[in-house]
Amino acid sequence: LMLRANERGLGPEDLIALGERRERPEWVAAGRFAQSYEQVMLLRGAVGLEAPEATAPALDAAELVGAALAAFATDTDLLAGERSRIRHLLVDDAQHLDPQAAHLVRVIGTGTRTSTIAGDPDQSVFTFRGADPGFLTGLAEQDPSRQVLLGTNHRAATEIAAVTDRIARRLPGLPPHRAAAATTEETDPGRVRVSVQPSQAKEAALVADTLRRAHLVDGVPWSQMAVIVRSVPRVLAPLRRALLSAGVPMTTAASELPLARQHSVAGLLLVLRAVSARGFGTEEALALLSGPVGGAEPVALRRLRRGLRRVELAVDGNRDSAELLRLLLTEDDDDTARLMRGLTDVEAAPLKRVLGVLRKARSAALRGGGLEDVLWEAWRATDLERRWVAASARGGPVGAQADRDLDAVVALFDAAADYVDRLPRAQIAGFVDYLTEQEIPGTVRSRAAAESEAVTVLSAHSAAGREWDVVVVAGVEEGLWPSLRARGTLLGIEALIDAVSGADGGDTGNTRLSRTAPLLADERRLFLVACSRARRSLLVTAVDSIGSDTELVRSRFVDELLGADLADDEPQVPDPDALPDEVRTRVLALPALVAELRSVVCDPAVAEHEPERQRWAAAQLSRLARVGVKGAHPDQWYGTSDPSTSDSLWDPDDDAVRLSPSTIEQLVTCPLRWMFERHGGSDGENSHAVTGTLVHTLVQALAGRIPPERINQALEKAWDSVDLGSDWYARRELERTRKMLDTFSTWMQSTRSELTEVGVEVSVDGILEPRTDTEPRVRLRGRIDRLERDPDGRPVVIDVKTAKNPVTKDAARDHAQLAANQVAAAAGASDGQRASEPGGARLVFVAKPHTNEGATQRAQPPLDDEGLERWRTVIHEAATATRGPQFLARVNDGCRHCPVLSSCPAHDEGRQVTGG
Repeated sequence: LMLRANERGLGPEDLIALGERRERPEWVAAGRFAQSYEQVMLLRGAVGLEAPEATAPALDAAELVGAALAAFATDTDLLAGERSRIRHLLVDDAQHLDPQAAHLVRVIGTGTRTSTIAGDPDQSVFTFRGADPGFLTGLAEQDPSRQVLLGTNHRAATEIAAVTDRIARRLPGLPPHRAAAATTEETDPGRVRVSVQPSQAKEAALVADTLRRAHLVDGVPWSQMAVIVRSVPRVLAPLRRALLSAGVPMTTAASELPLARQHSVAGLLLVLRAVSARGFGTEEALALLSGPVGGAEPVALRRLRRGLRRVELAVDGNRDSAELLRLLLTEDDDDTARLMRGLTDVEAAPLKRVLGVLRKARSAALRGGGLEDVLWEAWRATDLERRWVAASARGGPVGAQADRDLDAVVALFDAAADYVDRLPRAQIAGFVDYLTEQEIPGTVRSRAAAESEAVTVLSAHSAAGREWDVVVVAGVEEGLWPSLRARGTLLGIEALIDAVSGADGGDTGNTRLSRTAPLLADERRLFLVACSRARRSLLVTAVDSIGSDTELVRSRFVDELLGADLADDEPQVPDPDALPDEVRTRVLALPALVAELRSVVCDPAVAEHEPERQRWAAAQLSRLARVGVKGAHPDQWYGTSDPSTSDSLWDPDDDAVRLSPSTIEQLVTCPLRWMFERHGGSDGENSHAVTGTLVHTLVQALAGRIPPERINQALEKAWDSVDLGSDWYARRELERTRKMLDTFSTWMQSTRSELTEVGVEVSVDGILEPRTDTEPRVRLRGRIDRLERDPDGRPVVIDVKTAKNPVTKDAARDHAQLAANQVAAAAGASDGQRASEPGGARLVFVAKPHTNEGATQRAQPPLDDEGLERWRTVIHEAATATRGPQFLARVNDGCRHCPVLSSCPAHDEGRQVTGG
């Protein structure tokens, strides 16, 4: 709002007065703020550039132009000197001038010998920045005799010029400059294609294929191709994947992202913030450790935080692990030394890396080094240059990211040098704040470097004023292009512009203006600019995917190009679905070719019905393999290598197979998951498992008649050692655990009339002899949470569960763990108990209270002789399933939470492992 007011010559007092006349309190408030802003900027500049308190210059572009106009208005000699110095004034792209800049051109141009103002009002795409083509069109209206119409399009081929003309004809008004014909000197008419794809992935593949064919078939250099989109961040990820996988080098404008938000720069800025010791909190400490400087992945960071928590609890401390990290990175005293001594080498590895960088940077600062010296020492200490240069040399997607990281670091040093040049005694904290507070990209010093030989991906606004031989305009979907959402309505910026121009009828006018029509016209101009950047070839793509997770609909602009809503007498463009299109085959790239040939070679249907085609594909793969094409030789295919070993996990002549009742439950559910988790496939105990173990321990204490007060104290003490990531979640889980203990106490009291306690944590250890030659000998070992006796003296197995959702009654009847414990009781394998007829088993869910029973229960009926024999068979089969070397994958309800799903051939996520 303040920029638009400045560009239109409104000072703070003018904005206040206008707001009072139009009854817009937000303008009045903004005007008062602008007054304070001006005063603060003047005071800040008054300290002088040599003072440590000085900051960057306080004038933005609009204020700079306004200051020049004010100087000319108050100093006639200065104006006369400039007019005499400038003999010829040439202004290109005058449609991008805001009213204040246009006034500056008018003031200077009045006294020059010649003034040439060139522009195209149909390409005015910076109105959101205050641009107004009124100056350009007004000059032509004032004196038509001085107007020169450029009627020949020297950039675009015939077909492209015709398309851009069709787009321009839909813009408001009928200016005489439209319908510029293409030059007749060109014999190539060019090519225009419009393609609508069913998904973003296929759209990206089409874009990659088009660029590959233009480069390989037509010989167009990569640097003469561009992909223009409405919003780069929205489409960059799928587009980058498709281009890089197809071997298309790409680059994006460095100005698309503020410097402080770039991956490599953020870590170095955090180092500078830690050195300055200003604004360095717990979040910054965690970000520094997990960023490129510390290099701690989530597992390593969690290990470090748990280690710090362990050291803190050892001295009865209660500080959060994140706060301990902040102290270690900012303080150097006995307390931090004690914390470091308590950590293992593995735990402290990322912390030591960061501390080494900080030590070098602080040493440079203590020696009196300036901002650039400290930044240089920090950069050298990170050793990131060696790693990123090596990654850049290897190429590929990782190399491209390394190139971007190195470029960003160079830009950071340039920004630091510019900052120091402007403010010689600037402080480190001021520079960090200067960069981190930038919401839009700042300018960096230009470098005389060769243009990158790569395809440029950029926004339509960034493409203004540039041109390429081949242009792809991608992502033309409704809601994105055109984007008709209201802009700047919070403070009424559009209303301010209309009020200043008089378009709203003045102070007493009641003119109602459409907000959508100007936005649509602006978006159409932007689309025109994007399409008119092409010289020889233009491809416009969109996605229609109403049935997918993300609903996308092709833009009205695409329909206009396809002729869907043209009048009958206007030329029609054929439906793209009726045209042959390269995207219906494959991308013209080696990986796609190898993939297609491999699919033919490995397809049993092709081998049966088209053996000649399969032999031809195999011969082509052999040719590619001989010249070293990656993935062509079968030795490099997934799923074709022999297993590392075919040995079983145990031999039938070995001792008995050891199983616990809970292991039998896992083997019955999915033997493959048991094998993976038993041999390193799980990531240790999660917070729910730790909570369950703690509840089982305290339940045993409750059964031992320990007073509830002492148990509650033990719970709170033990809870301090459980790291759940955040305080609010830890408090909630602590309260939930207390409720589970209360529920268990209520269950005990309500069941004493039918059950009598025999023991808690009762050991199970017994041998189940084989009944046939094929059954292995099984040693059943484990623990029963509680063993009770019913009124008939039969043993009843109680298994305490902390899950929130109880299993169904049918699932409880077939629960393998309960059945295995009943088999153990019947065989006399329970500690201190003789063999006897089992009295059943129960699952007690202490996280689910029950009105009558205290806790929700799921019962398994007592096993009779037939049931015992059936479950004996299940136990021996489970033991046999542990032998291997093949393990069965069973689809079950637990698949949704399985930690090894990505290695399971029964699901799409895991079929890559075996090619199933």
